[in-house]
Amino acid sequence: MLLSRLRILLLLLLLFINVLGKNRVAAFWSLSVCRVELQHVTLVLSAARKPKPRMADKRRQRAKQQSQQRQSQLPFLTEIPSSQLDFRKSSPPLTTTPYVPAKTPDSTRDNPAAPAAMSKAQTLLDAQRKSIAVLTAVRTSIEQKMSLELVEASLHERGYWYVDNFLDDHEIVQQLQDEGATLLENGMTPDMTNLGSGEYTVALAGGDAQYVLAPRSVEWVVSATKHVPLQLPSLNLDNTNCMGVMRTFDRNAYQASRTLLTDGDDQAEIKPRPFGTVATKEGDQRKITMRYYLVPDATCWNASSGGGLSFEDSETIYAVRNRLVLWKSDCVAYRPEVWKGSEEEGESLASCIELHLISTSNDETR
Repeated sequence: MLLSRLRILLLLLLLFINVLGKNRVAAFWSLSVCRVELQHVTLVLSAARKPKPRMADKRRQRAKQQSQQRQSQLPFLTEIPSSQLDFRKSSPPLTTTPYVPAKTPDSTRDNPAAPAAMSKAQTLLDAQRKSIAVLTAVRTSIEQKMSLELVEASLHERGYWYVDNFLDDHEIVQQLQDEGATLLENGMTPDMTNLGSGEYTVALAGGDAQYVLAPRSVEWVVSATKHVPLQLPSLNLDNTNCMGVMRTFDRNAYQASRTLLTDGDDQAEIKPRPFGTVATKEGDQRKITMRYYLVPDATCWNASSGGGLSFEDSETIYAVRNRLVLWKSDCVAYRPEVWKGSEEEGESLASCIELHLISTSNDETR
């Protein structure tokens, strides 16, 4: 500041000398420089006199600017009243409103069809679970109990093979047995090749109508058809096609037919059936036949109850609950033994699933 004042005094002195010496150019230059210097001093003096803002004032100003900016961006904030909290005064007691939960529509009342739809969905889900359980149980039994080496060795030496306790789930076995009785009451026809034997048959071909009556039986056939050929690859069996039959024996019908045929002589001898193969005609592609027995348990069903299989020049395989018998359809002679049934009350019915597996070609498999 002192330096600026000295410069101004020197310029005024030069201006006075130039005016006395009548040097107009120098005088004009001195006057211009002096004017600029005076403006600079004026600015410095005005800035020095202006007080410096305090930090609190700066914060207050910044807050005001931010508030104005928010209000310009969100106009609805201006409608919100100030909180006006004063903690120095005691607050009035709070008034509370009891909680009332929001009313939700009653689906069962507003939609009368909802319970029926839920029940149907649950029924379908249960049916699917049972179906998967049966398919899995049959597949597991085939994989665990039908050893390739064991079955092929027995087929090569004797032409047949069998295993007891085929399914480990006895509840499924009982369901299959019950379905044999259900099918008897819903469309089974007498076995025309053995009239008077008390045997009734129906093809297990699937379809909606039959699946409603015998779902477990259809699933047994489906799973066995798919997995037995995979377990016995050397036999060249088709795992997509088969011939399935449910056979059910009715003791009451058998006794009625015997009374008719023997004039009431219960002691009349029943002639055994002849031996023969399953496949009897040229071009018949049936290569493996299976019988799965669904008879009452051993307490009321034994060898004298009949229904077994006798193989020529070999043994008789009796009808035993949960027993699976397998033999070659085209070259092994067998004879189905006459069903006689059990004398136990309530055990007049017995069934078996008969399944024929076919070859994938016309080549004979021995």
